[in-house]
Amino acid sequence: PHARCKTLKEPAVVIGLSPTGIDFQAMDGEASRIICLLLTPDPAEGAQIELLNAVARAFATPAARRAAAAAEHLT
Repeated sequence: PHARCKTLKEPAVVIGLSPTGIDFQAMDGEASRIICLLLTPDPAEGAQIELLNAVARAFATPAARRAAAAAEHLT
């Protein structure tokens, strides 16, 4: 999920983990275990795309996703 907030001063990313997964009816049929919330100031042209790109790169490999899912804290 993503949102633009008029009162937000700078972009933020919140990562949530769900051990059992959440069904977002993904094309692959898999439940999502890593959920990323992107928040950006409004207006902030291109900020959401830049954050989405960074998140996609961070979780691009199966090893990165396994490591994140096994983490107790993502800081």
